[in-house]
Amino acid sequence: MKCFYCERDAIIKIPYSKLWLCKDHYIEYIQRRVLETIKRYKLIKKGQKILVGVSGGKDSTSLYHILLNIKDEIGFELIGLHINMGIYDFSKKSLEAIKNFSKEYNTEFIILDSKEIIGSYLPETLVKLGAKILPNYKVKYVRPTCSICGLLRRYILNVISNELNVDYIALGHHMDDLLPYIIKNFFLQDLYSISKLGPKTEKIDSLVGRIRPLYEISEEETKLYAKLSGIPYLEDQCPFKYGSKRIETNIREFLDRMEKENPGFKISLARAIARNIKFYENKEEIKLNKCKYCGMPTSKDICDFCRITKKAFGEPKGLYVKEKISEILKENKIVS
Repeated sequence: MKCFYCERDAIIKIPYSKLWLCKDHYIEYIQRRVLETIKRYKLIKKGQKILVGVSGGKDSTSLYHILLNIKDEIGFELIGLHINMGIYDFSKKSLEAIKNFSKEYNTEFIILDSKEIIGSYLPETLVKLGAKILPNYKVKYVRPTCSICGLLRRYILNVISNELNVDYIALGHHMDDLLPYIIKNFFLQDLYSISKLGPKTEKIDSLVGRIRPLYEISEEETKLYAKLSGIPYLEDQCPFKYGSKRIETNIREFLDRMEKENPGFKISLARAIARNIKFYENKEEIKLNKCKYCGMPTSKDICDFCRITKKAFGEPKGLYVKEKISEILKENKIVS
C-alpha cells in the first residue's frame, strides 16, 4: 500500500481517518494534529512562554520535539526542563537521554538536581519519611511513591515557572492517560477532578496553568512518533512503578475494545468531555489560603510540599526551594 500523500510505501494505517502513511508523512501528521489541538482548545497564543517538564521518556520527549517543530508557526517561546530525582540508574539514563536530545537537536534544557534543591534525592526522602525500600524496589509506605514524587516535581515545576514568568506548563499526558481517570472520576462522582483533566487548566493565583497538547493523541501514536522520528528517549520504566491500578486498567481495556470496534471513539469522547468541561467546574469560588511557611496557594494552612518536607527533614522546605531556585537561576548554572 502506498502513502496517501506520496508514492512511498506506507508503514502505518490510521483506522479512524482511513489513511495509509509513510514514515515522514506520519511524523508530519502527528505534528499537524497537535497543532490543530492547540488551535481547537486555544492552548497557546503568540508570544507566550511555554515550559515542558521533560523526564526523558517517550511522552514528554515526543511532546517537546513536536512543540520544537511547530513553535515558529504559532510564535511562542519554548523552555525544556529536566528534574533529576536521583532514582538510581533510571535517573542517570534519563539525564543521558536528555543530554543526547540536546546535542542532536541543538537545543538547551534547564536541568535541576533535586538533591541540591530539596536536600536529598527521592529514595533518601522516602526513607526519611519512614518508608522501607525493599530489594525489588517495592516501597512500603502509607502513600504511593508516585504520589510523593509527583508532589515534589509539581512544586519545583511551579516555582521555576513563576520565576521565569511562564504562561503555561505543557504536560505530556496523552489521551490514554487521561480518559481512564476521567471516567473513573465520573463513576465515583468526583466531578470537580474531571475539570482538571481537560486540555487546559487555567492559572489560579500563583499556581501556573497547565496545557495538554497530546490530549487527542493515543499512547500507541506517541510511541510510534518517538520511534519513527528517532528522538533519543529512555524506554526503561521507573523501578518504583509497579503493579497496576485495576479500575483504570479495566476502563482502559474497555476503551481499547470500543476503539477497535468503532475507530475514532476515543477522540470523539475526548472532544465531548472538553466541550462539557465547564459543567464539572466548581461553581463556588475556590477559597485558597497561603501556606504559612512558603506562601504558595493551598486549601489548608500548610501546603502538601511543606507538610511532606517538614516530616522528612524536620523543617518545611518550600521557602528554601524558592530561594534556591532563584539563586541557581541568577548564577545561570542550570542550562545544559
